[in-house]
Amino acid sequence: MAASRAGELGLIGQIARHARSSWPLIAGLFAVSVLASPLALLQPLPLKLAVDNVLDGQPLPGILDAALPAFITSSTMGLLVFVAAFVLGIALLSQLQALARPGRRTRSTVSRPMRPPSGISSSTGSSPS
Repeated sequence: MAASRAGELGLIGQIARHARSSWPLIAGLFAVSVLASPLALLQPLPLKLAVDNVLDGQPLPGILDAALPAFITSSTMGLLVFVAAFVLGIALLSQLQALARPGRRTRSTVSRPMRPPSGISSSTGSSPS
């Protein structure tokens, strides 16, 4: 058991050394994936603001009323322009997040066998033909 654990740790170390030059990319992909949930949760908010605050005339929630300038919060047209900009901003960020997600790129139609990178041994022991 201890020998297999040491072998696993050695393999993890080899993979980490091999991926060292890609750490900024890996960190960026992690940040993009962390942003996916908040963006998904923000999508219905502009519709709520448009219906409740623009059409129904209810006051804005306290945090938005404090954060937005008076010329936006004082008129329905200002609120409507803000809601439209908010929808566009969320859509743009969602598209950028989807673009940065790995696995969405077009794959080659030619099937190639997977080979480990040089310096990492294969566990199957078979040589490619």
